[in-house]
Amino acid sequence: MKMSSDKKGVFFLVIIFAVIIGAGIFIGVSLRADPASDTLKSDEVIRTLLVISDGNGNALTSDVLFYYPESQKSALFNIPLNTGDIYSSLVGKDGREGRTDRIDAVYRECGFEAYAKEIGILLGKEIPFAIDISLEDFGKLTDLLGGFSVFVPSPVDGVSPDGERWLLPFGVVTLDGDKIQTYVTYRTEGEDDSDVVSRRQTAVMSMLTAIHAQRAALLDKKNFPLYAEKLHTDLTEKNLYKLISYLSNINVETDHLIPQTIQGSLRRLPSTGETVLFPLFEGQLIKDVVQQAEDSLIHEGGSSYRYVLQVLNGTTVKGSASNASILLNGLGNFDVLPAADADRNDYEHTVIINYMQSDTSEALTALSNFITCKNIEHRPSSSLAGESNSDFTVILGKDWDGRYVRGGYVNPENLPQEETASEGGESAEASGASESAEVTKTE
Repeated sequence: MKMSSDKKGVFFLVIIFAVIIGAGIFIGVSLRADPASDTLKSDEVIRTLLVISDGNGNALTSDVLFYYPESQKSALFNIPLNTGDIYSSLVGKDGREGRTDRIDAVYRECGFEAYAKEIGILLGKEIPFAIDISLEDFGKLTDLLGGFSVFVPSPVDGVSPDGERWLLPFGVVTLDGDKIQTYVTYRTEGEDDSDVVSRRQTAVMSMLTAIHAQRAALLDKKNFPLYAEKLHTDLTEKNLYKLISYLSNINVETDHLIPQTIQGSLRRLPSTGETVLFPLFEGQLIKDVVQQAEDSLIHEGGSSYRYVLQVLNGTTVKGSASNASILLNGLGNFDVLPAADADRNDYEHTVIINYMQSDTSEALTALSNFITCKNIEHRPSSSLAGESNSDFTVILGKDWDGRYVRGGYVNPENLPQEETASEGGESAEASGASESAEVTKTE
């Protein structure tokens, strides 16, 4: 039966439209940007979420690794599994999106992709790379990398709730795959959550150390698939190879890569009775710390030197120095000493005292900007009550509101003569100072 001319015309039009649509889709897919590939090609900080899970839907530890290829500097932030917030990925009892819970509930209920997205929101940074390693594969990866070196503070000889025997030697030891799984999971009597978290952080650091040490073997194109199959990710093998080639440059020991974490206050959830860590200042603090850390990675000439910082309370507000020490503990290259009282308690203005004779402009600027304190003094040595050979001392005054220095007072004596004259001794306003920031009091 012959097709009529009208039907032939319609048929050919359908074919033409199909070809046009198909060609459009093909071109669109061909030209579509690969965000992961673009990030690896560009001059950006590489952010990677590293998760060790138990293989049964539960995260054991989560860390976000920041690495800047140009400076080859890195930072590591631990995400406590009990970090609390309202997570849009979780569904409430009423069926609506958004529920207050621990962040590991997102991993358990919604999966790895949603978990990475919520951590990105928490830190205020998109995380384009995420790697999930099951405990079993973590053990296999350990063996492929020749073992992980860790410190075991005391011999371990115990039995897990499942009846598994826990045996670990004392001291600095290199553990094989089976032993590293024990190292990550064991818990002795008297250990608290912070001890377990610290040990799991050490395991992640040991993995990075081994990746750096075995870089040549790891990046051999014939060997890489053996390692890659232990790393669960949505990256193509090509992009994963490029990512690992960058991260393998990180030398934990020489770069003084010290894990940082989220500071917060513990509260009990009425709905579940669980104790949850809510980030300080409604989560803005950790975003500020992460931004400062990234700025430090990007800043050329940055140093890995750890500066010693002490906070002294120069006011009558009890607990101010302790809270400020917690606040500053995650700030860049600073080791914060225990808080103490200043020589007096009637300081009107917060002051930063710099005792370093060498160039400390980068560290001093980071500290000054972070708390918006422009009142800076330079002294040759520590002399105030409560100081313990610190490189910098922050003395809190009445203008300290728990997060920022209100008004950013500038001491006219510390300004150049011409600037003092032009300002007429007026105090300078510091941008971003918060009048309403709150902090949980600690005695």
